[in-house]
Amino acid sequence: MPDLVVWKGGKMVEKPDLNEKGVARERKEHGRRNVAVVGLRNADDQILMIRTNRLPSRWQPIGGGVESSDKSPADALIREVFEELSISLDPSDLKAVLQAPYDFGEGTVFFYEAFFDPRVHRIKIDTEEIAESRWFDLSEAMRLPVFPATKTFLKILSR
Repeated sequence: MPDLVVWKGGKMVEKPDLNEKGVARERKEHGRRNVAVVGLRNADDQILMIRTNRLPSRWQPIGGGVESSDKSPADALIREVFEELSISLDPSDLKAVLQAPYDFGEGTVFFYEAFFDPRVHRIKIDTEEIAESRWFDLSEAMRLPVFPATKTFLKILSR
């Protein structure tokens, strides 16, 4: 599956495929948005990836939109992780990795990395939002259908 957006010099030069499930709605509802996501890594150096009910054709790290009430992208991420996985992260757990253009319009995606031990902490998936979740080796995650910003993030993590 080809990437939806091609970026050159910080500008979108190829528009998303509006026929892909959820993409047209996402562009309409969130054409201008900042997003924060985290690559949760386990002791086996795997990353937790999800498919959402809103955009089920692509895998992505856990995260969501930065709201006006959030003090920072990291605070938004901590809120989103708790809402979607019922786990608490501390700001000191987060390592900033990348800022990339938002895949659906104007804005920034803030990518972080954090270690998480699923043997110690139980994840409770919000199934209203998340269709599927799975731990992947980075090499496997690189072959998943993902959005362009996520592909860049995964490339950085795999170095």
